[in-house]
Formats: sequence, structure tokens, C-alpha cells
Amino acid sequence: MNKKKYFFSGMFGCTSSWLVWVVLCASAIVDRLLKLWAIGSCKESFSLTPWLQCDLVVNRGVSFGLFHANNPWIFGAVTFFVMVLTGLVGFHAVIQARRGHSYVGELCIIVGSLSNLLDRFIYDGVIDFIVVSTPWGYWPAYNIADALIICGVALLIITNYRES
Repeated sequence: MNKKKYFFSGMFGCTSSWLVWVVLCASAIVDRLLKLWAIGSCKESFSLTPWLQCDLVVNRGVSFGLFHANNPWIFGAVTFFVMVLTGLVGFHAVIQARRGHSYVGELCIIVGSLSNLLDRFIYDGVIDFIVVSTPWGYWPAYNIADALIICGVALLIITNYRES
């Protein structure tokens, strides 16, 4: 079987894997640094622009605050579920790589998930601090890792659509 030399090509003009790794590592570092900044600077909510606020939230649920739990058993169960799901995405990435298919979407999900899992163990919840307002209301607080996960899911949808 002729495997592709690069696991990501065509999209955004990127044809080599090193660039993807650099971007993902930089994203993870920026996420960690911004979370540290938010912990020190966003104790009280403030506006950065008319549509962008900084508001520190410790999310003990999953994306968008779903399944928020103060109960340690439920928090532990949600954390375990996230760990299992991250492992399954990693397993899928390995399968995709062996087939010579793109697995950038999976990597985005894994990097974002690992950063948020690290928060769960260090801070007893995920540090969310970015709040976007629209004319229709506020978007739930999120962070760079959440954005990576959303981009990863979008890439998976696009990749699967293109391959089918």
C-alpha cells in the first residue's frame, strides 16, 4: 500500500507535518499561558472590546458548562469519561495514520482535551475565561483548548466529507 508521505495536505496550503505539530504545540503553550494569566488577572469580569470579555470560570462539567457538577463523584465520572473519549480519539488517529489518511482533526481534539484534563487535575475544573457577546446574548465561557477541540471536530467533518 502506498502511504502518503504527509498526513495533512491541501488545506491552508500546508503540505508537511512539522508545521501542524508546531502550530498544535504553540496552541497548547498559548492555552496554558493564557489560563495562568486569566487566573491572575480575571478575578473580576472586564471587557476587552465591546464584544469580548474576560470572565474567569472554573468549569466542572464539559463543553459550555454542560453536566456541571459540584459532587466529586460526578466530577470524577465526567473526568473519567473525557479521558476515555480522548483515548478513543487517539486510537482513531493511529488508525487514520496507518491508513495514510489525515488525522489533524484528531490531534486538535487530543491537544485541547489534554490541556483541559490537566486543568481538571490541577484546578479541580477547567479554566474558562473567554466570553463573546452577540446581539442575541453571550456565548458560554471557553478557552483556547475548547477552540482547538471545536476546530478538530470541524476538520473531522470536512475530512470525512471529502473522503466519502
